[in-house]
Amino acid sequence: MKILSKITALGALALALATPYAKAGENTPEEANKPVINGVYTDAGLFSRYLGTFGFTLSKGPVMQSDIGFNVGPIEYNIWNNLDEKKGSVNEIDNSLGYTYSTKNFDFRAGVIYFTFPDSTSPDAITEEYSLKTKNLPINLKLYFSHAHGETSNQGNLGQITLDKTLKLSQKISLSLEGRVTYNDYFFTSESGITHVAAQSKVNFDLGKGFTLTPSLSAQRKIDGIHGIFKNRVVFGINLNKKF
Repeated sequence: MKILSKITALGALALALATPYAKAGENTPEEANKPVINGVYTDAGLFSRYLGTFGFTLSKGPVMQSDIGFNVGPIEYNIWNNLDEKKGSVNEIDNSLGYTYSTKNFDFRAGVIYFTFPDSTSPDAITEEYSLKTKNLPINLKLYFSHAHGETSNQGNLGQITLDKTLKLSQKISLSLEGRVTYNDYFFTSESGITHVAAQSKVNFDLGKGFTLTPSLSAQRKIDGIHGIFKNRVVFGINLNKKF
């Protein structure tokens, strides 16, 4: 019930923040006909291992990951979960709420994530996150910072630098390439330093009617001599996304 009440509260906050944008659509008949909630999406994927963007590896076998989210103007709410197929249970549920300020050349995002771990004794945690990403460049740069709130052992900071490139292969097929380095300063760990580097390639197939099929290959290389909880990983996956 504690987890449910917090999830409900976060969802209510998302709707509360969205209220001004909902009222803004009532000014004219044309705007009144536009949907208040836009950018609704959901996806589900199968992966050979769990490999999160922070570098942690919570599951030892194949996983199924799914999420659903929506945008109201610049505000986005998302709920994500990880199903450990070896254990047959969901071992992580994340609720996120964020605001994105967009210009022609960059996106700035600020948000919070509420982490829960239903099948373990790990305490819940909340992180605040900020990112700045360039747009329309030959290779785009993303700077990311996150601070964790929770028990003393869970508090800390994390920073990432990411480079990404998207190539249009045809009208309905694109290739996405990404490289990332992570600095962890006691962020859910007991050590500090550059923990790992990672790379990912994805092929995006536009299937029409809002569906996108994305097979992916991800690799992570830990930095020797630090952070024994980080592992060298190569992960295969396939994801199906639907935008409404």
